[in-house]
Amino acid sequence: ILTSSGSKKFVKDVYSPPECTLTFLQRKGKSRAMSNLDKVMHVTKTIFHESKWNIQKVSFDGGPSLMSQYLTVHNTMLFVSVSGTGSHMAMFLPDGAVSIEIHYNNTVPMVNKGICPIIPTMTCLTSTSGCPSTQGTPIKNCKYHKVTVDLTSFTIAMEDAKERISKNCDDARR
Repeated sequence: ILTSSGSKKFVKDVYSPPECTLTFLQRKGKSRAMSNLDKVMHVTKTIFHESKWNIQKVSFDGGPSLMSQYLTVHNTMLFVSVSGTGSHMAMFLPDGAVSIEIHYNNTVPMVNKGICPIIPTMTCLTSTSGCPSTQGTPIKNCKYHKVTVDLTSFTIAMEDAKERISKNCDDARR
């Protein structure tokens, strides 16, 4: 692919069955990024500790083509995203995959609630998070701030997800 600046980008344009891939969609800036991503990744690596699991962090901010984004998601068995960061991409998950949407604000519509009823082959789970505080005062809307993932609800969602995708992952590896 030739970009507008004249540089070449190569995109994997063939579908391969999802192996045991977990994808975290992470924002690069402050808006809706996970402030405790290191702890979230530690929980993930503790639960998905076997070598068969491929854990990746990606950002779709201003970079990858739509085709590349689609293939990244479609080759994923577990997709984790914060509401408003591209959670809608879960509609491209393969059959048997799980989407965990980290819900950060009661006023934000949860994408998974709209996707799962129309895609019955996918499981949607939710984890919660809180807004940071500024000088001791909690921020009411996290839309323009980092979010702190609730590790208890996240651990429960990840354990549930592992149980649901382990068989599909093992079948894909054969």
